[in-house]
Amino acid sequence: MSAPLWLFLSLALSPAQAEEPVAELTPAQQQMTNALSVRHDPPSCHELEKLSEEPLADLLVLVNQVQRPSWVGMRAASCVVTRHGAEAEAELVRWVTSPDTLGLARLVANSIDALPPEVAATVATAGLSGMYAEDQRTRLMNSELETVRTLVTPSK
Repeated sequence: MSAPLWLFLSLALSPAQAEEPVAELTPAQQQMTNALSVRHDPPSCHELEKLSEEPLADLLVLVNQVQRPSWVGMRAASCVVTRHGAEAEAELVRWVTSPDTLGLARLVANSIDALPPEVAATVATAGLSGMYAEDQRTRLMNSELETVRTLVTPSK
């Protein structure tokens, strides 16, 4: 192999250029992943959380790191929204505003009524000012929370 080609390939494949490796899952996170990987009838969030000493932290790892099967992360995200909305407010705001989280943004908007009203208002406001604003508006119009509906309904 010629020197310039060898140099080019070694630079192209150097660790500094590679993506950061995904951290290995803990045993609890792996158990949770296995439980959520089933196609039908996954465990409830309550049952799933019994597998972990730090349920919210472990659920967020699953959302952010487990790629396959794709429904693992979404099921974990649903548990975050429905059971840990107040504690995970900053993460929910990130989901409704980040450019690479459309699926999570939709999940949050569709589940907005599961959040405490003050958290729902904060998350909805962020979503309505983010890059998915129109998608969020369409989904949030059906909220049962008045604090959310007033954000999407023009005042008369």
